[in-house]
Amino acid sequence: MNALTQLTLKCSLPGVPDFYQGTELWDFSMVDPDNRRAVDFDERRKVLAAEPRDPSWPDLVDLWHDGHVKLRWTQHLLAYRQAMPDLFTHGDFRMLPVRGAQQDHIIAYARRRGAQAVVVVACRKFARLTDGGRRWPDLQQVDAHVDLDGLTLDHDGTAAGIVPVSALLGVLPVAVLPAKVT
Repeated sequence: MNALTQLTLKCSLPGVPDFYQGTELWDFSMVDPDNRRAVDFDERRKVLAAEPRDPSWPDLVDLWHDGHVKLRWTQHLLAYRQAMPDLFTHGDFRMLPVRGAQQDHIIAYARRRGAQAVVVVACRKFARLTDGGRRWPDLQQVDAHVDLDGLTLDHDGTAAGIVPVSALLGVLPVAVLPAKVT
């Protein structure tokens, strides 16, 4: 879950994301020479070819141990960057206020350029949310709210103002949501 949060931040914060080749799936290797093995590109191609372009995130989470969720989330994030290059290259960055009993578990910010925007929400400090790492968190139970600060989410056109984190996250501990400046 930390890797998904790090990946989301890397791909959505200002700057150019830097990918270490071979870490598209879970990689538990240490430093040199352990991390210098050949990358199995065939496995990565098979994963991407076997699943639809819009994957079932619950299915990927159910099988999270195989690392496919990380590869598909990488593909998803890079598609966002490709679809909105001006936003990610020149857009501004603004932290979004988070309030609630579990606000310290949430990072929220917006990238904006003109009327175009994305809202990024990512969980952190997972130990208390996962029974010490023994289970996937129930993100619908996170007691926190995000102030969208003048943005309206595109997915339903009604989410604006102060929104519960549970309305922003699905089964993944991260979300990148298209929005508009209102």
